Amino acid sequence: MAKIKVNRVTNANVYVDGVNLLGRAEEVTPPSINQMMADHTGLGMVAKIKVPTGGLELTDATFKWASFYSEVIRKAALASQALQLQVRASIDEYSGEGRIGETGLLISLSGMFHELSLGTFKKHEAVTQDMKFTAYYMNVVADGESLVEVDVFNNIYKVAGEDLLARFRSLIGG
Repeated sequence: MAKIKVNRVTNANVYVDGVNLLGRAEEVTPPSINQMMADHTGLGMVAKIKVPTGGLELTDATFKWASFYSEVIRKAALASQALQLQVRASIDEYSGEGRIGETGLLISLSGMFHELSLGTFKKHEAVTQDMKFTAYYMNVVADGESLVEVDVFNNIYKVAGEDLLARFRSLIGG
């Protein structure tokens, strides 16, 4: 009989340039990695297909802050200054026996905030601020293992430690 295991991210914390912002982020959406695709059609083909172009795109990360925090605004407002962000999370693993394990998840990002919202102010309601972050580097590490690493400026794309662009860099001389 197959044993079902369920992973749950139970909580997380955000760090900006090494500063712990415990309890200040309400929600984080990390970047997505998109494979760039192009349409291809040729003689003898009855339909067009999509083929990889060899390019990648990191979408924006979004951060929703739980209130108005001056230190976050000071960092985010410096649109031309690169920042190092970390999202550290705890993943609980469950099966029919209950909780059977706990591992760490670390998402490291380098880039710049490019959209800064000061939020909406309403009587007796919390102010939340949404900010967008352009990532140039991302490394996702679960339980000490790097799952995926993208470094846009250095043409690096690694999956489970395998450098998928090593040959490409060799072919273009860099």
